[in-house]
Amino acid sequence: GVTSIEDYAFADCKQLDNITIPEGVKSIGEYAFYGCGALKNVILPQTLETIGSRAFSGCSSLSEVAVPDSVTSIDRYAFSNCVNLKKITLGDYITSISSSVFQGCTALEYIEIPNSVKSIDDRAFYGCSALEEMEIPSNVESIGDYVFSECTSLSAVNVDYGNMSYSSQDGVLFDKNKTELIYYPLGRKGGYSIPYGVSVIADYAFYYSAVTDILIPNTVTNIGEWAFGYCLNLMNIDIPNSVENIGYASFSNCINLKSIELHEGLLSIDSWAFQYCTSLEKISIPDSVISMDWPTFSYCESLSEVILGTGITEIGARTFEYCSSLQNVEMRGNITNIGDSAFDSCTQLKTFEIPQGVTEIASSTFRRCSSLTDIKINENITRIEGSAFYDCDMLEQILIPSSVTYIGSGAFDSCDGLRSIDVDSGNGNYCSQNGILFDKDITTLIKCPGGKAGEITLPASVTNINDII
Repeated sequence: GVTSIEDYAFADCKQLDNITIPEGVKSIGEYAFYGCGALKNVILPQTLETIGSRAFSGCSSLSEVAVPDSVTSIDRYAFSNCVNLKKITLGDYITSISSSVFQGCTALEYIEIPNSVKSIDDRAFYGCSALEEMEIPSNVESIGDYVFSECTSLSAVNVDYGNMSYSSQDGVLFDKNKTELIYYPLGRKGGYSIPYGVSVIADYAFYYSAVTDILIPNTVTNIGEWAFGYCLNLMNIDIPNSVENIGYASFSNCINLKSIELHEGLLSIDSWAFQYCTSLEKISIPDSVISMDWPTFSYCESLSEVILGTGITEIGARTFEYCSSLQNVEMRGNITNIGDSAFDSCTQLKTFEIPQGVTEIASSTFRRCSSLTDIKINENITRIEGSAFYDCDMLEQILIPSSVTYIGSGAFDSCDGLRSIDVDSGNGNYCSQNGILFDKDITTLIKCPGGKAGEITLPASVTNINDII
């Protein structure tokens, strides 16, 4: 008799609506019933042992499945995108819930995980938006990444008290000792106080949650990657002085977050930490912070005031890119580097003084700073890279100190209000006459300011005019 259903055996049989798999069949292969959109009923035999990857994926009419006790393995994506699957019963000998096995089962309301299960793998229930509650049995030893991501109705994850790896409190998932907060259910409403004793807020712990305010105890030392990413209802947060690190994109896209209080004790802020916090108005970085990876505050379009503590020595590339309300940047430390596009499109920035420790104005640093009227270039600057001041329409004059040895292509392009580029007479590489930039020997016209009006007479020594002047 038949002992297996081979890979792709019934894949994309669009009219198949019922099937009874006979006793004796031990395995269902990969993609066996993939895309059978009309399939409503499946009866699995008591002899079945394995269900292959994507075996029933995309069976969009399937509403209920009973997996017999004989089954020991259900491979990844086996029932993914079965969008009408409301209930599935698993046998008592399943040892793992495989990766993405129920991903996209948007109608799944309930599933009982048997005690035999030891692992729930990555994305197992990703996007199960109707799932309201989850019970984790005592034998589960590992829960993968993104297991409950986009489970928007999930209000509680409850762990059996006898579980030796995990615990829960008020429906929130922790490690056994409650030192790490692992997952905050997306269906919970209102505010939340993290229990005292928690030291780590895990990666993605509150990702896309509806939490409105959060109280972090002074036992927390680390906030993980994307921990509060896309918390659209979060408006204010006070990060205690116990926190040493704010992880990658921790608060990214918290579009209603207006204020963040940071305290001494914080050591590092990772990349993208506050990107797209479009309501954030002010930020003060404590003196204790010695590392702020780029681009920390890009696209914070309401951010008007920034204070950088004494520990900050570098403003990384794109750090304040598209902070279109930024007007004041107070730098209390010895800044030695400002990266590419650091202030690109800061359209309200009017004045800026390059710190004495900086020796280079990087590419596109002030590009599209359309309100910039005053820029002070220190006498230690040796290079002005390409597009550094591109499209700074309000800038009327710029002074090039004697230390500058290189000016990149397009450094002052599209500066329509720029009337004069003046070079210090002691500069050994460049000079200016009547506000026009030349090489030192006045043989090459490098840049005629965009706002220069009237008739221009070139010196007789000029033999070359740059392609774009």
